[in-house]
This record gives sequence, C-alpha cells and structure tokens, in this order.
Amino acid sequence: MGFLDFFRRKHAPSIDPRLLGRWVLIRTEDDIDTGEGVTAEFWPDGSLIYAIHQADRGQIMRLTYRVESDELVTDQPSAPRPERANPDYSEGMKQRGL
Repeated sequence: MGFLDFFRRKHAPSIDPRLLGRWVLIRTEDDIDTGEGVTAEFWPDGSLIYAIHQADRGQIMRLTYRVESDELVTDQPSAPRPERANPDYSEGMKQRGL
C-alpha cells in the first residue's frame, strides 16, 4: 500500500448492528403516507432499500445510511439531502429476517 492509497480508501460508514435486516413500519409520528405498508432493508455496507407498498404499485428508494451518535442519518445519492431520525428500537417498527 502506497502513501496516497490511505487517502483513496473508502471508509466504512458507522453501522449499528441492531438495524441490520428487514424492518416493517408499524406507525409514524408524522403525517407520512405509508400506503399499505413500508419496509426498510438495512445492509452491512451502509445501503438501505426503502419500499412503500401500494395496492396497484410500489415505490422503491435506494438510500444510504449511517449512525452518528444516536441519530440515524439517511441520504438518497440521486438527490443528496441527509435526513436525521432517532430510531426507537422498541416501538414503531418490527424486525423480520432477510
């Protein structure tokens, strides 16, 4: 490894292992249209697949995520704008195996 390789290397995002897997949204605190359900798949590489299910169609968003302190930070690479949330691991979502 050369000296400059250190600066070229991608650093892995900070991941909370409690998030890994497929989650089903049960409720929200905001007035968000969740259609007929929302699933979120958190992957170890920092990718997040967020899907809103509708009767006649679905919407899938490919996001990235990281954890900063106690905040979950998500971002959409095609339209960058970080969104921050404080996940509650006990209520509002339930985990299912991938």
